[in-house]
Amino acid sequence: MGLTAKLAYKYSDVKLDYLEGLKSQLFIPKDRGLITLNYLTTNKKWSVSLVSSYTGIMRLPDIDGIPVNILHGASDRSEAFYRLDIQLTRYWKQFEVYAGGENLTGYRQSHAILEHDFPNGEYFDASRIYGPLNGRMFNLGLRFWIE
Repeated sequence: MGLTAKLAYKYSDVKLDYLEGLKSQLFIPKDRGLITLNYLTTNKKWSVSLVSSYTGIMRLPDIDGIPVNILHGASDRSEAFYRLDIQLTRYWKQFEVYAGGENLTGYRQSHAILEHDFPNGEYFDASRIYGPLNGRMFNLGLRFWIE
């Protein structure tokens, strides 16, 4: 009951030895952060959960040799982004109702798939996805138990 909080931070400086020298590992951000807050009322009828995360910059697959008009501004580094999720739950004896929102910051990776409109093309590449592809999403649901 009451408020619980968790904070976490992770620093990863992972490098691989390539012919060209040391490079950061693909898709491993140097910095990651997480904050979770959960509150349960004293009568245990309501709870609210909030999750906030931070994903730092990471190396993406090389773009050498890809025409600029196909890249649409894509680079060999991702953007850093925040994500925020929240859920409110009401409890009864045999069921619970919840409502929530995901990715409330609205961050969306742009141009995640190169040449997406030509999947058989020479430069089609779906291997560069590092972040959310959907914007804000909202949900409403019911959980119940059958004995």
